[in-house]
Amino acid sequence: GFGFKLVFIFISCSGIGNTICLSWKFSANGLLWLSKVVLIDSSSNTTISEGTLGESGTISFNVTHNVPQIKEYHYIVKAMNLSKELTIPVVEMGIQFEINPSTGEPFQGIVADGKSTIEIQINLDKSLTGGELKLSTKPSIGEIKGSKNFLGTLGKIELRDGKAILEYIAPNYVKQDKVASFNENISSGFTIVPIVLTYTAEDGTKKEFKLELNVYRTPIMLVHGFTGDRTTWERLSEHLRAKKYDTHIGEYYALDHSIQAQSRMLKQNIQDKIQNYSNNNIKMTRVDIVAHSMGGLISRFYINGAPYYSNDVRKLIMVGTPNHGCSWPDLLAGRISSYFGSKHQEAAEQLYQNNPF
Repeated sequence: GFGFKLVFIFISCSGIGNTICLSWKFSANGLLWLSKVVLIDSSSNTTISEGTLGESGTISFNVTHNVPQIKEYHYIVKAMNLSKELTIPVVEMGIQFEINPSTGEPFQGIVADGKSTIEIQINLDKSLTGGELKLSTKPSIGEIKGSKNFLGTLGKIELRDGKAILEYIAPNYVKQDKVASFNENISSGFTIVPIVLTYTAEDGTKKEFKLELNVYRTPIMLVHGFTGDRTTWERLSEHLRAKKYDTHIGEYYALDHSIQAQSRMLKQNIQDKIQNYSNNNIKMTRVDIVAHSMGGLISRFYINGAPYYSNDVRKLIMVGTPNHGCSWPDLLAGRISSYFGSKHQEAAEQLYQNNPF
């Protein structure tokens, strides 16, 4: 007679395949290899595939789950004058990233800001709880830890009622040599991080599941200084964009706003950037800031003194910022510039070293 060995694979969504391995047990009379074997769909009595036994007495057939509503597939295998029935159940193995509340879809990416996290949600069919699920390899960048459930020794995932939640923690950086792809929608480079899980059934057969997470470079907010404008950072922005950084040049030379008021504008620009990424199913918590002169004071106040700070800045780089204030001659020059420009008049006073700000 002959026996079956089903190479374990989940059939959980339309288009997913399975491999049926058939091995012939030779009787005393023997059976010639190259014997014809036929695989039949028992529901329609149609031949799905046929082939001949190899020298080792085995043959493999590939079948595909094409009808989402079907919960079991029934086959008949015929060889010589013998036949045998075979049933393949459709089982569920749901693995996905957490749902983005902005779009109702799973997140596809995350920004390397050292803080953002994405849940990896696992839902195992009850019929599969006798096996073992493991994290096969560590991610190339970033880290995976347990969340509501946890990772045990050697990457084993502890399941509760067939469920587990892991957490991917974003790295602090994506190095230049790792940036291999570019997202035109947000003008940012990214690297693809594979996340591989392996399920081992009770009979020892294994199946790998692979998710891919896009990890992006941290966006850079460019903040100009006193009486500056968008052109201040144009060359630096071009340089950074050539390295696949997403940059934002804000306009803070508007009306007669104080440094405190301009920090609110900076906050809004940051939140708009975070929302734009979220609209593209990319999770982000923090940005970097490069600021010149008074722009450094705007940024510093936002981070250190503003009650509305949202902990959304990872790093601040200040260039030529008068952190201890400017001298009397500089104040006079500032007053003249702000007077003729009808802008930054209040900010000009705040830049003076004896100003309470």
